[in-house]
Amino acid sequence: QNYPNPANPSTSISITIPKQTHVRLQVSNPLGQLTTTVVDESKPPGTYTSTEDASPRPSGSYFYRMPAGEFVQVKKAILIR
Repeated sequence: QNYPNPANPSTSISITIPKQTHVRLQVSNPLGQLTTTVVDESKPPGTYTSTEDASPRPSGSYFYRMPAGEFVQVKKAILIR
C-alpha cells in the first residue's frame, strides 16, 4: 500500500520483486484512464520504493496497477488537497 494514504502532494509506493522481471507501475483515475507511469523497466530481485508526485492531479481516488511477470496487483490511493 502507498503511504501516506491519503496523500498530499506526494506518496511512496514500495514493491518487492522475488526474481528478475519487467515491472510496470501505472496510476489511473476511477474511469480507468492512465494518468502516469511511475516505473516501466526490468528490475533485479529486491525491494524498491518509488515516489509519485501527485501535485498536477486533482483531489480524488486513484488506482495504481503493478504487473510484474505473471503477478498483477491493484491498490487504491486517495489524493487530498
